[in-house]
Amino acid sequence: MSLPETLFFFGMWIFLPLTLLAWAMISSRLQRGRGNADILDWRPTRSPQREAALEEHDVEEMLAAQNRYRRMRGEPERTLEEILDSPWAALQSGSPRSRSGSGSAGSAAR
Repeated sequence: MSLPETLFFFGMWIFLPLTLLAWAMISSRLQRGRGNADILDWRPTRSPQREAALEEHDVEEMLAAQNRYRRMRGEPERTLEEILDSPWAALQSGSPRSRSGSGSAGSAAR
């Protein structure tokens, strides 16, 4: 290989990518004060309060659907408190109540 070909090779395959990487790193340091959301002018579509209200509505809908099927089978309806107080819910949430419960973990899974 001649000298110009060697210089072109090093310039295109080594020097140019390193230069682009250094430029990206320097420009990201200059943008430290601004976050990505500010740069993109991004705002959340819903407030956290609206998200919580929608989540609560979803839970109510799921509970109503389960109770509808329980009525069709002749079983009693369940309230949200009953579901949250069940040992299986405590086990799923990983709360301390599940570790100090009265039953064994094997019997709860059956």
